[in-house]
Amino acid sequence: MVHALYYPLLVAGATVAASLTGCQLSLSYVSVPAILSVPDVSEYAMLSMWRVTFNKGFYLCPTQALLSSLLFLLNAILTFFNQDASSADSKSTYPLVVAAVFAISLVPYTLTVIVPLEETLLKRQGNLSRGNLEQSSKGKVKNTEATADAIRSREMMERWISLNYIRTLLPLTTVVWVWTRCW
Repeated sequence: MVHALYYPLLVAGATVAASLTGCQLSLSYVSVPAILSVPDVSEYAMLSMWRVTFNKGFYLCPTQALLSSLLFLLNAILTFFNQDASSADSKSTYPLVVAAVFAISLVPYTLTVIVPLEETLLKRQGNLSRGNLEQSSKGKVKNTEATADAIRSREMMERWISLNYIRTLLPLTTVVWVWTRCW
């Protein structure tokens, strides 16, 4: 027999992971592509809009990953201490621990794969906002350099979208795992 909080914790953890999946997907499919779809947008404006999106996601997404993981770990601990070895209906802690690992895996993936790209984009935006690159609008050669910089920034944002689609799969994997292994 499962403990009284097994299913409520399972539903809560899966709901938070599903919400995180939607959050990540909306960044890759809606928010950043909307920024890139603006015609003739300056590099500064493009990177400033990206920074706002980044800041919102920075506070929302890791918190959801941590919460989902903690809910699954709490459920695993309660399951472990309430196991009845003689009951055929008892649930294993293993699938819950795996769900917790899937849920939190978004954080190390982000730190190792995405953060270096994000730091570059944030640094570029910071340099532009401080006026370090404003002189690129003067003269034909510098104007060409500004265009090349804007193209590089756009390419980096497109790469970020691709990497974020991969990041979206991590909480989605959590939801699928929980749905197929823990019910």
